[in-house]
Amino acid sequence: MNRRWLKVVGVSVFPVLCSPPALAQPPGVIGYETTIVPTLQGHRSSSAIGLDEVARVIGRSTPFSGASTPLAWVDGQIFAVPAPPNHHGAVVNGISPTTGIIVGYALADANSLEQATAWRIGSGIHVLSNLPDTIAGIAMAVEDTPWPMTRIVGRCAAFGPDYASLWVNEHVIDIGGISSAANDVNEADQIVGWWRNQMGAYRPVLWQNSQRIDLGGEPPDASGDAYSINGLGEIVGHLSGLGPVLWRDGQRVALPAPSPCWTIPHAINDEGIIVGEYNIDAQCRAGYEHALLWTLDQGQYIARDLNELNALHPEIELTQAWDINSGGQIAAVGKLSDGNRRGVLLTPYHFTLDAPAPGIAGQWNMIVATGAEPGATITLVWGTSDGARPINGGCGGAPILIRNPKIAGTSRADAKGNAEFRILVPPQGSGVSVRFQALSASRCEVSHVVAHTFD
Repeated sequence: MNRRWLKVVGVSVFPVLCSPPALAQPPGVIGYETTIVPTLQGHRSSSAIGLDEVARVIGRSTPFSGASTPLAWVDGQIFAVPAPPNHHGAVVNGISPTTGIIVGYALADANSLEQATAWRIGSGIHVLSNLPDTIAGIAMAVEDTPWPMTRIVGRCAAFGPDYASLWVNEHVIDIGGISSAANDVNEADQIVGWWRNQMGAYRPVLWQNSQRIDLGGEPPDASGDAYSINGLGEIVGHLSGLGPVLWRDGQRVALPAPSPCWTIPHAINDEGIIVGEYNIDAQCRAGYEHALLWTLDQGQYIARDLNELNALHPEIELTQAWDINSGGQIAAVGKLSDGNRRGVLLTPYHFTLDAPAPGIAGQWNMIVATGAEPGATITLVWGTSDGARPINGGCGGAPILIRNPKIAGTSRADAKGNAEFRILVPPQGSGVSVRFQALSASRCEVSHVVAHTFD
C-alpha cells in the first residue's frame, strides 16, 4: 500500500565548508540549546521520541480531547504522519539515521488491532505483513539501508504471546519464537529486545548470526529488557536487582542510578552517550520524571540531570530523553510552566553569543561570540524562525537552528576566543524578531541561539 505524503524529501544544507565532525560530546560542550517542537493546529501538547542525523524529529501531537496524531518535524515545519487508507490512526516509534524511513503501526478500522507500518518521507506508506497465525504487528526500529531492503524490527502478536519479528523487503521473519520482542537494530544486523525463558523471567537478549544470546546473567530468574544498541554493539537496558545496565565487550556494567525508585536508559549513540529518565519523587510516584544523560569521565560513566545543562531555558522542565543521534542531539519531552508538554530538540553548544547592542534598528549593532577556539573563523547567521539543518560537510553535531539562514558576517576569534560582528540593521527592522547563531565551521561547533526584537 503506497501513498505520497510530505513532499519534503530531504533537508538542504547551508553552504558552509566544514571539516570532518569532532566528537559529539567533547569536554567543550557547555550546555544544550532547546528548540520546541510545535503541536499540530488546535492541539495542546506534543512529544519528541526519535530523531535522525539531520535533526528530523518524530513524535506525537495530542489534541484537547481524543487520540494523539503522529508527527514529523522537518527543519521548522511540522507535518501529521497519515494513517494508511482503511486505517483510523497510527503511532510512530522509530526513524532511520539518514534514509527518511519512519516505522510504527497503524490501527485497522474493524477491530483496532495494530498493523506494523513503514512511512517513507516523500514516497509513501507501506503496511507490513504479520507472521502466520498472528493478528497484529508493531514496528519499533529501522536500520539505515535503502528501501526496499530496509531491515525493520518489532513484534507480531497472536492472542496472547508476542514474537520478535524482522521485516526485510516487506517480508516478515520470526527471529525470537514465542514470548519475545525486538526493540532495536544496528547496521551490523544485531537486534536487541527481550525473551521469556522457561522460568517465566523476561530476559534482555541479543540476536546475531541466527543466535539468541541471553544478556541477563545470574540469577536466571532476573527480569530485564534491552532497549537500544549502537553501531559498536554497545547495548543499554534494565535488569532487576541492578537497574540501568550497559553491555559492552561482553561485560555487563551497572550504570549510575540517581533515583532509589527507578532509572531507565532509552538510547545510546555511537559515541557511547546515553539518554533516559529517572524518578525524582521521594514517594516514587509516576509523573515525576527528569531527563537524564550519561557520559564517560575518565573511563567511568557519570549521570547528569539534563535540566542542569538547560540553563538557557529554565522555564522548560525536561522530563524524558528518548533518543540521541551521533551528533549528540537529543529528542526529549519538556513540561512548560502552564503544565502542557512539548517535544524538544536539544542541541549541544560550545560557545556563547551576546544579544545585539544597542539592539536598535537603523543603527550599527555589535554582536560578540565568546569562548570560541582562538584563531577560528566564526560565521554569524540569522533568520526569523526556528529550524534544524546540518552544516554542509558532515557537521552532524553542529546544526544551524534557524530556518532559511543568511550570513550576517564572518570574524576571526582573538586570543581570548572572542569574535566581534558589526551589523547594520535597516530602519524597517524595527519591531522584527530575529534569531542569530554563530558557528565555527572548521571545528563543527556552534553557539546557542539568540532571539532579539529590534526597537
